Amino acid sequence: MIFPEKPVIWVNPQSISLHALPPGGYFAQQMQRHNPFDGVTTAPLGALWRRRLVYGGRWDLATMPVDQLRQCRWMQDLARQGSDFRSSKWYRKARSAIERDGSYCHKTHCARTCPELDTLFETEFLPLLESMRTTGYRVIPGDWPLGVIDRHGRVLKSEKGRHRFAAARVVGLDRFPLSISAIHRIWAGGDRGNTLLARVLDLGIEAR
Repeated sequence: MIFPEKPVIWVNPQSISLHALPPGGYFAQQMQRHNPFDGVTTAPLGALWRRRLVYGGRWDLATMPVDQLRQCRWMQDLARQGSDFRSSKWYRKARSAIERDGSYCHKTHCARTCPELDTLFETEFLPLLESMRTTGYRVIPGDWPLGVIDRHGRVLKSEKGRHRFAAARVVGLDRFPLSISAIHRIWAGGDRGNTLLARVLDLGIEAR
């Protein structure tokens, strides 16, 4: 089933306890582990899967607690350190990456020296926490964090937007958007189209 756009719902990030890769990411991960064709990328296959919305399979069972996500652990520690961000686990890992690999990159930002890394923390990561704390989530059209719905109808965090999600949890935000990128076929049942869309929207806090 292919939707022209993935539905977006607003959730309380404090109530999201599990993370799962969407089927495309889960499928690509399994293929990379068992890929007999050395050097052949599975990325195009994962991208093809992401065009759909309803999937069967076991992808929703491969979960982990969101508090164990690296992004959540590092963001929580960064909030604790505050202006002493150079003592945070995140900063130390990033500095080690610079020493080992020559750079540390986050999205489109790359730091190749410690002063550049300082700037990255001072202009990106710390302001993200402060912005979430003072004004809540800032909507960027077309750039939604992703979530999935498992076979039990639970909303799980998924790839993309994990740093923003972590910041929202750390500061106690109670309203956060997720673009639903996958729905398990068992929960969807025989529903399709607007009927299924209405059920998805009912999972958001604005429907309560």
